[in-house]
Amino acid sequence: MSHEQSAPDIQKAATKTRQSRNDRRQDGRRDKGQRDPSKMIQVGREKVAAKRWKEAVNMLKRALNVDRGNGIAMALLAIAYLHQRKFEDAQKFMRRALEAAPMEPEVHLHHGKLLHNFGEMDQSANAYTHALRINPQYSDAYRELAVLLIDAGVLDQAMEALIMAIKLNPQDAMAFYHLGLIKKMQGQDAEAIDAYGMAVAIKPDYAEAHVNLAKIAIDRGKLDLGERACRKAIEADPKLAQAYVNLGMVLREQKKIDEALVYAKQSVELDPRNGAAQSNLGNVYMDLERYKEALSCFRRAMEFQPSFATSYFNYGNALRLLHVLDKAHESYEKAVSLEPDRGEFYHNHGLVYQEQGQHGEALQKFRLAHELSPDHLGLEFSLGRSLWNNGFREESWKHFDAGLDGELRKPNRKFQVPRWQGEDISDKRILIWREQGLGDEIDFSRRFQDMIDKAGGTIIEADKRLVPLFERSFPEAKFLPERLNAKVDWLREDCDLHLPAGNLMQYFPFTQEELDLVKYPEDDIEAAFACLERGKGTKGYLVPDPGRFDEMAERLAALPEGLRVGICWRSQYSHRDRDIHYTKLDMWESILRLPGITFVNVQYDEREDELAAVEDEFGVKIHRWEDLDLKNDLEGAFALTAQLDMVISTSTSPSRIADAVGAEVWLMIAGAVQPEQPPEGEFGLKGRITWKRHWTEQWPTLIERMARALEARLKAR
Repeated sequence: MSHEQSAPDIQKAATKTRQSRNDRRQDGRRDKGQRDPSKMIQVGREKVAAKRWKEAVNMLKRALNVDRGNGIAMALLAIAYLHQRKFEDAQKFMRRALEAAPMEPEVHLHHGKLLHNFGEMDQSANAYTHALRINPQYSDAYRELAVLLIDAGVLDQAMEALIMAIKLNPQDAMAFYHLGLIKKMQGQDAEAIDAYGMAVAIKPDYAEAHVNLAKIAIDRGKLDLGERACRKAIEADPKLAQAYVNLGMVLREQKKIDEALVYAKQSVELDPRNGAAQSNLGNVYMDLERYKEALSCFRRAMEFQPSFATSYFNYGNALRLLHVLDKAHESYEKAVSLEPDRGEFYHNHGLVYQEQGQHGEALQKFRLAHELSPDHLGLEFSLGRSLWNNGFREESWKHFDAGLDGELRKPNRKFQVPRWQGEDISDKRILIWREQGLGDEIDFSRRFQDMIDKAGGTIIEADKRLVPLFERSFPEAKFLPERLNAKVDWLREDCDLHLPAGNLMQYFPFTQEELDLVKYPEDDIEAAFACLERGKGTKGYLVPDPGRFDEMAERLAALPEGLRVGICWRSQYSHRDRDIHYTKLDMWESILRLPGITFVNVQYDEREDELAAVEDEFGVKIHRWEDLDLKNDLEGAFALTAQLDMVISTSTSPSRIADAVGAEVWLMIAGAVQPEQPPEGEFGLKGRITWKRHWTEQWPTLIERMARALEARLKAR
């Protein structure tokens, strides 16, 4: 076929194509006229409710293309623009909506929301009232008016508006949700749970209601319920940051720290400027002892929500644990200025003063904390201990039981027989039961003989590892291994009275002679020699096994000549509030390099890697035996310690073992009042000297002082 022959056919095809396009345009105009804008507006309304702002804008624009004067579409579009932060567009379309539909209540409803978001509270209330004048049965207007009143703090009127909204529309999940908010704010948790429960029953995917249910459950200690509610919230809205915040909080309480970190990070990724999310992530880092990362989170939380007092409190906690105590003061003071009624703020500020050795100032803070939070057992227990440290021992005892009730003195056992109150019991049988840690139990045993002399019969329940030692040392008493059985405790008939061992000192207080032992010469070297003189001929109050005593003598006889010094540099229990009181072994260089000393390990959870590293670095031998389990074989630990000349230790059970067998003890702890504070003694212990580190000093600084005093002693041998 030639080109000329095909041309008319091409022209004909083009004519048909143009005709087809014209037909489609005319069909489109007919379809456009036939389309119902109300359906598009309803879809737009649903997109707004679902917070899918972009989709809402697109749908509402389509509706306005069909019906350019639709006031409801304009008002909804204004709300969508508001949440896209297109404020000028939001205001423009709201003005048009009011002009187009001045008698449409929904337009005034959305106008009220817009004004509320702009902080124009009175005008917002007027808009809702206008909607209700047009339609007195408009439940949504009552609900939104209630939301406004909640923000204004007018809870009673907000409650009335919500009750009216629910009466008009019993299926209004948002109304029940806000009713739950009010009940929670009024401290009526049970009613709040009911209201939130109704909200999720009506709308199972109501993420915010699940989040608030979770928060109440968490606050009440119902962690499993809280976790389930958080996960339902995340399932309903995977982008709701607060659900991740709350789930992270639950997992922290459940000690699932690694999983808590995952959700806490997600909450910050979803809402980086959320102060609560940043604070929660910081708290997880605190649990992981990643204090510098925690500081960064708390700093951002303070930046994003400068009026959120808890962030300053948390920041102070991190600074305290990093030992930046001067700045910690500033942070706690800021927290208190924002929320002066929070007892825990004063309490932790008191901890800073305590760690600085300023016990009088600490006591003032602890008193304030207890006054503000009288039901907080942990704060009351701290008050009791501070009173003791400040010499108010009689007053302190009425606060120490808070430690039992708050499970800070463990265990807390219950008996049907009464607790001894100091009365004559020469014809009564008393049960003394152990509490707290091993070192505490050993220390409390100093008063066992006083109790035995006082009572008609004495039964003492103890750690099973200590029972043989106690039986040998106090043959007049009956000793039993600890049995933790609530039913047996309540029904036991072998005693007439009971007393926790920690209260023995309440009824058998220090004598003046014992109190005077705290005084030492101010010069380090003079104090070291005074300790040596005091300890001469001192007998312990616990008696090691004679056979094991001889065994340890043989072991030590095989070691090189020298002053036999046991060392213990930390506790086996690491905790962020305790770790500042413990050392690392490589800090001991100035002592470990002293000639003339035979070092013996008395650390009961010895770490071979720590010991080997120090031996290699300093060229010293720290003697230990693979077949001697210092943690579980306490007969061996006591016998070994009794053969030593001295124990140098942090505040751990090996130092108490040394006290008990009459060995000299050099104790190092934090909390000095001043740099280079002179050493002190301890009440009732002749052979103990306490070296305190000031918060501005590093451990090696204190240890060097101790090394100089010890060297002087060695030269004088």
